[in-house]
Amino acid sequence: MQFFYFFLGVYAIYFCATLLISFLQINYILKAKNHQELLLSSEDWQKAADYAITREKFATLSLLFSTIIAVLWIVFAFNYIESFINIESLALKSAIIFAIFFAINSIIELPLNFYETFVIDGKFGFNNSTHKLFFTDFVKSLILSIGIAFFAVWIVSKIILSLGENWWIITFFFLSVLLIVLNMLFPLFRKLFDKFEPLDNTEIGAQIKNLLDRVGFKAEGVYKVDASKRDARLNAYFAGLGKIKRVALYDTLLDKLTHPEIIAVLAHELGHFKHRDIFKQMTAVLIALFAILLIFGNANHELFTAFNLSDSPQSLILLFLIFSSPLFFFCSPIFNLISRNAEFGADKFAAETTNADDLKSALIKLVRENRSFPKKHLIYAIWNETHPNVLDRIERLENVR
Repeated sequence: MQFFYFFLGVYAIYFCATLLISFLQINYILKAKNHQELLLSSEDWQKAADYAITREKFATLSLLFSTIIAVLWIVFAFNYIESFINIESLALKSAIIFAIFFAINSIIELPLNFYETFVIDGKFGFNNSTHKLFFTDFVKSLILSIGIAFFAVWIVSKIILSLGENWWIITFFFLSVLLIVLNMLFPLFRKLFDKFEPLDNTEIGAQIKNLLDRVGFKAEGVYKVDASKRDARLNAYFAGLGKIKRVALYDTLLDKLTHPEIIAVLAHELGHFKHRDIFKQMTAVLIALFAILLIFGNANHELFTAFNLSDSPQSLILLFLIFSSPLFFFCSPIFNLISRNAEFGADKFAAETTNADDLKSALIKLVRENRSFPKKHLIYAIWNETHPNVLDRIERLENVR
């Protein structure tokens, strides 16, 4: 029973800590919004504060909702679905159950996603999506996630049934390979949702190619993404591994930033490539995954009885899915610290490769256009922020010459 109480305790701490951190952040912003404005006009400062508070309140509502759903799955819903699937192959049975599990969860969460997109983001001027596009994206995402989940659960179930107590070691290697493959294929997945327009023959495309050549970054191409059809925010990324790496710039970013600022932002992204930050962050995630699988791999079979679940691969996978988020929560400060340090390093690389002033002005525009409230409670930042405070980033860039 010790594992039963361990998992309940972990979830309780996660739940209470998340609510407390959100409460601290909301109260911090309520006080900060009445003080001196930084980087934003007085009106935008108030809007950014209101937006941050609204999103934080919505996050707490989502947490409550997801907790209720998790309890319902464990108490009766999972056993109810399991009783209807009568298939001899346990691995195939598990895969089908979790295809249904992910489909139901996605449909249950759909109203929350709809509210976030059309009410919250719509109110603050970010949403450009139509109802048709929203539901088309939903169907595509659902089919893709069910397909990946079906394959992953089928393989993991076979591993559990074949290896017994040592299942978690081979499962770790399988999930590690799967994560790497999904990262490699990310640009191909995004083609299902976005239109990518090559920039090679444009003025900015020539400047980007020059930068890529100087840095030594071999990419499949540089593209403009039609992100404005969904969202008004600015962003850029490079994704994929090997020969299918690609640089993607949101059309909103191309419209709002000057060419030198775009080059500086891209140089920042290339800084992550030069410093192998994706590899470092993925390594940290895999170490945490190894630790979590170690816990589940040594859990007593009485754990299933305590949760009123059958002693089966699908029950083990269900508990892993429900309790992995709380367990990863305790790793968040380490993940975020690694990420924030990587952002500082990428800023320094961009400033030395291009121009520090261009990157500073780009960061300020990103704050203004995305209405990012530039102040965070310290505990909130430690637990939630993957990027350093923009004020700290600008201060460090002042010292780069």
